[in-house]
Amino acid sequence: MLRGDRAALARTITLIDRRPLEAAAMGLPVVATDATGCADAVVDGVTGTLVPGRDPAALARAIDRYLVDPALRRAHGDAGRARVHASFTRARVHAATVDFYGSQ
Repeated sequence: MLRGDRAALARTITLIDRRPLEAAAMGLPVVATDATGCADAVVDGVTGTLVPGRDPAALARAIDRYLVDPALRRAHGDAGRARVHASFTRARVHAATVDFYGSQ
């Protein structure tokens, strides 16, 4: 789910998913499950909140925290935007990919 002031992604399978990074780049705090890919994109307690997969109550609690606390929503959104702009530029991702596959 992507809305104007938060993003939530409830995945239970392992995938690389750009949506958490895209939401963070827009300054949104991200609530995601701790599945690989999502867990790599969200710094729990800094850029968003990670919850266990298949735990809808935890997902709802995490979303509710952002609904009732605009300062937390803003802080995590700002931190996510800064992290994406510092660490996930096209050039950095390309260089990391070349480094990774070049070492195989």
